[in-house]
Amino acid sequence: MTSLSRVSGPLDAPAHQAEAAFAGTDAMMPIASVIIVNYNGRHHLEKCIPSLRREGGLDYEIILVDNASTDGSAAYVERAFPEVRVVRSETNLGFSRPAAATGYLAA
Repeated sequence: MTSLSRVSGPLDAPAHQAEAAFAGTDAMMPIASVIIVNYNGRHHLEKCIPSLRREGGLDYEIILVDNASTDGSAAYVERAFPEVRVVRSETNLGFSRPAAATGYLAA
């Protein structure tokens, strides 16, 4: 679980510091991360994620930040789309900085 204090720090750091953190790693990282912030939007995810999957030839990852949904969104995505990284929040952080930053940190 990512705390809000942890979320606020890295977003203010210069880009070169973030790049330096990954310098010398052998891990293959995608060129982009698609971050979906969700709250009880399972009915949208059923169309959104397959649509993203149809975009061939792109090196990207999909991260779902689930804001304590009660409609089973996170479990559905974990089951139906195992390649999607799911980050669960214990509370509804809203869309703006806290939730989007949580996705950013997961990328």
